[in-house]
Amino acid sequence: MNDDLRFSRLCATASELADASFEPQRFLQQSVLLTGTADAFATENGCEMARCALLLLMRMTKSLVVALPAGLEALERELGDCARQHAWDEVPKFVRLPVDPAPYAAVLSIGGDPRPDWPWTVITSNGWTLRVTSTARPVDQACGVANPVAALAAASLGVGEVFKRLLKLRDDKGQFLDACVFSLWSYAQDDEAGPVLPQVMDVDLLVAGAGAIGNGVAHLLSRLPLRGRCLILDRQKYGPENWGTCLRLTRTASKVEKATFLSGLFTGELQATPFQGQVEDLG
Repeated sequence: MNDDLRFSRLCATASELADASFEPQRFLQQSVLLTGTADAFATENGCEMARCALLLLMRMTKSLVVALPAGLEALERELGDCARQHAWDEVPKFVRLPVDPAPYAAVLSIGGDPRPDWPWTVITSNGWTLRVTSTARPVDQACGVANPVAALAAASLGVGEVFKRLLKLRDDKGQFLDACVFSLWSYAQDDEAGPVLPQVMDVDLLVAGAGAIGNGVAHLLSRLPLRGRCLILDRQKYGPENWGTCLRLTRTASKVEKATFLSGLFTGELQATPFQGQVEDLG
């Protein structure tokens, strides 16, 4: 029952976009490869894209393999710890490059050249700009300006491309991204990095709702240099059905109060306080 519930929302969405032969279990068993280049992983953006992509992909397939270049033992340990903490049953497998892409239904590469002969997607991000390509057209490899906002956005779009491949997206439902470039600063097809994030941002925040969107928002806030207060509001507990759509939800937290769990993501100078209830209860 719980196995069906944790992927229920993902499979319901996939069934609306795939053809009549769609089978949820076959969809979930397909192998996916998460990889990247040493140059990309040498940047904070490259590592942040890897963290986010890992958390997202392990909620889409029961067969995820992470292949890193040699010399990245610290990143491999960090990603491995993250995977074990957030996994339900199936923990992603870690291997070293080179890897034959032939067995994989989809490959997400953080940095690198496109490989149109394979089901390959490349993502990069630099400052406020994100880039995604699933075609033969390359994207700029610059990733040196750290910004977790665009890194998460790039990972999300890249995982979206993997989702299209796994369900064999119908032509009338969408297309793969072709050297897509977008700035979250200008909201335009702009490859400028934009301004650097300040070292500290003073805030007084309310996160109203700790479900799938609120979970992702809280994750992103926890990655920013924030100082101040954050009130997290929700009246519900999580359930197994939330695991597949909540970036940071763990199996052990799938039965606890949403606001309480999310408040625990914050450390440092941002004081997060949970509130069980609705907006009108705040007074």
